[in-house]
Amino acid sequence: MPRKKQRSRKRVSPWQGTLRLGLVFSVLISINVYFFFLRGGTSIRALIRKTELAKQTTSAAIAGSHLEEAADIEVEPVKSVKTSKVKKIVELEIEPSGDGLLIEGVRAEGETIEHALKREGLSSKQLADSLDSLSKVAHADELGEKYFVQLDGEHRVHWLEVRSGKRLAYRVERAGSTWRAFKEERPFDTRTVEVAGIVQSSLFEAFRRSGEPLLASRFADLLSSELSCFGDYQPGDRFKVIVDKKVVGGQLHSYGPILAAEFKGRAGSFRAFWFQPEGGHAGGYFNEYGESVSKRLTKSPLKCVRGPAATDRIHYAALNASATSADYPGPPLTPISAMANGRVSVIAPRGDAGYSVTLQHGGGLEAQYSRLGKIARGLAVGQSVQRRQVIGYLGATGPVGAPNTLASAPRVRLMILENGTALDPLRYKATREAPLSSADRISFADAVASRLSALSSMEPRASEVAVH
Repeated sequence: MPRKKQRSRKRVSPWQGTLRLGLVFSVLISINVYFFFLRGGTSIRALIRKTELAKQTTSAAIAGSHLEEAADIEVEPVKSVKTSKVKKIVELEIEPSGDGLLIEGVRAEGETIEHALKREGLSSKQLADSLDSLSKVAHADELGEKYFVQLDGEHRVHWLEVRSGKRLAYRVERAGSTWRAFKEERPFDTRTVEVAGIVQSSLFEAFRRSGEPLLASRFADLLSSELSCFGDYQPGDRFKVIVDKKVVGGQLHSYGPILAAEFKGRAGSFRAFWFQPEGGHAGGYFNEYGESVSKRLTKSPLKCVRGPAATDRIHYAALNASATSADYPGPPLTPISAMANGRVSVIAPRGDAGYSVTLQHGGGLEAQYSRLGKIARGLAVGQSVQRRQVIGYLGATGPVGAPNTLASAPRVRLMILENGTALDPLRYKATREAPLSSADRISFADAVASRLSALSSMEPRASEVAVH
């Protein structure tokens, strides 16, 4: 029997299987690297970014839903009205409450507080309870223009305040589920301030530079028996003032009496100290020797007014050679004031030279003020007037139809008569009011000693001294 032919077998290397397995693993690893590190949509970095965006979107949606619940969509927009800007809490000097928003604004003339707050973006639903509570402590006519609203973290009104002037405020506050409303009158903060300055162009400008512009007219009135605003204050003159200043909420409310004043200039040197005697007697101003600063007549009938410096070119009226009158020129509408306490005896109707007013000052002394352009409102014959009270105003021109020259420019003509005899206004020596009694002089000296020392140590700012 023939023998079957045997098939030859190829010998397999022992490393061949290992190479195949390694190739398979390499392919799998490459695929994973591509999907998890290189491919944009499936990489680990992309997945992390998608997760963060999803979280932010969810948070924003939750916050948005809270705002939609808190805000009423019935907001009434007002055209052509500019929304008030929100200011920082520290600038308003108001203590914040909660982590919400503080809104400040001023309502327009004739605008209700509700309409003003809606203009700020608040709705009827947000304001209903707070405004209802506010109406229980204040009528609409009592509310001022300035308002503040504090919103809490959920955009609800936490408190609302409406101010009337600088001291009075009407306020409502949320207290749990109820509201508390009250009227608040804020106390004064009194500070003693010292002011020193140098006149460069005018007294008012000098006080403005010192930071206390409203003190200028009070200082001028205090020394009106010695100095006139129209010519006596010259460049280089120096002044000092010590005064109590009343402040509410960091802002000026008013001044108390000027405690001490000093002037040194071309017209002379003068001091004045406020003193209140014991026993209920009226207080007044006296110099360092206890003499009254006030004289029977002030030096000029023109009242000091804020504005540009005026030149005082007083001249005798050409009525007769005895100089029985004097003209005091000034800017149009300058106030004319009574030179002493008195009573109105005559108001002559306007003629070619304007109106005329005569005041009886007692003791046979009277003063006639003529060429007035306008009479003060309400002035009538028989009426009592106080020293420095305005009785009229300079006209816009001199006599009707006259050219606007020095002789015809706005001015008041002053005549002083004593027991019917006309005196020279520029040479008339007015007597001082009564001095301090001997019993008051010791307490006066004790009261003004510290003020005298303070005046001596006060100096204008270096920047003003450098100008001169």
